[in-house]
Amino acid sequence: MRPTNSDRIFETFRNSSRVQQAIHRGIQRALLAHKRAGRSIVIWRDGKVVVVPPDQINVSEQELQAPPSSIADA
Repeated sequence: MRPTNSDRIFETFRNSSRVQQAIHRGIQRALLAHKRAGRSIVIWRDGKVVVVPPDQINVSEQELQAPPSSIADA
């Protein structure tokens, strides 16, 4: 029997490391988009709201160029 979408979703969430990788990659992409567009980001640091200018956003472009792990193949 062919796996259903529900089966694939269940298996994906059962493997939490793949979910965490997908979330991390999404965050990295958003940070890179902000940096490239010259937009600041807002973070929570030491109990305070802090505005981080684009030139201080730490994001690894090399990490984003690595082949993504395919969540759909779960």
